[in-house]
Amino acid sequence: LFILGERSIEIWYDSGVTAQPFRPINQTFIQQGCIGKYAYTVSNSGLFWVGDNKSIFWTQSLSAQKISNFGIDYELSKLTNIENIFVSSYVQEGHEFITFTSIQDEFTITYDTATRSWHDRGSLNSAQNGQTYWGATAAISFNNQIIVPGIEVGKLFYLNQDIYTENGSTMTSEVTSSTLFFNFNRFTVNQLVLIMENGVGISEPAQGSNPLIEMTFSIDGGNTWKTSRATYVGKEGEYL
Repeated sequence: LFILGERSIEIWYDSGVTAQPFRPINQTFIQQGCIGKYAYTVSNSGLFWVGDNKSIFWTQSLSAQKISNFGIDYELSKLTNIENIFVSSYVQEGHEFITFTSIQDEFTITYDTATRSWHDRGSLNSAQNGQTYWGATAAISFNNQIIVPGIEVGKLFYLNQDIYTENGSTMTSEVTSSTLFFNFNRFTVNQLVLIMENGVGISEPAQGSNPLIEMTFSIDGGNTWKTSRATYVGKEGEYL
């Protein structure tokens, strides 16, 4: 039993004593508190929480392992309402995802415990014509489906890997490569090869029947970006 406080976490156990069964394990506690009342989740892999130092931790046995890197810590430090951050978890296709969402800051990051990697998530806010936090601030498994809320109050959704819209809005995925570096010398990239599975569009006329991929690049460290180039991945059955 983990009892989360603002500055530390105590670990208790069931002693079997009838009158007062739960007792603290002597000299065993975690010197890292929880920053908010919604800032933790318990999953199949253990306890995850945002610490009072604005870093993210994962329990390993009876100790805490920091899983947020310097980049994640920097993003968390910029949040103006981190005390009200929501943490939730769910399992999909063998991957356990831990999501951290600040609604007021329009911010969501997700940790994949299988790959031990981070990625951003967001929902399209049609009213503001832009991206906001990912609406799935909580998740529950019911009837072999993962049920989540959305950014619109009063609506529930289920996660489906074969549907490429969210509440009717087109879903996009973005991957940013690492920076290419050649000892401060100029160099030329003559060709870019993307290895992907073609011909995976779904049956028409649904969204995703003719998937599109776009690419852009920067030569000044990401300050400005060139005009994007696009090509189709291939409709269903178009493998070449």
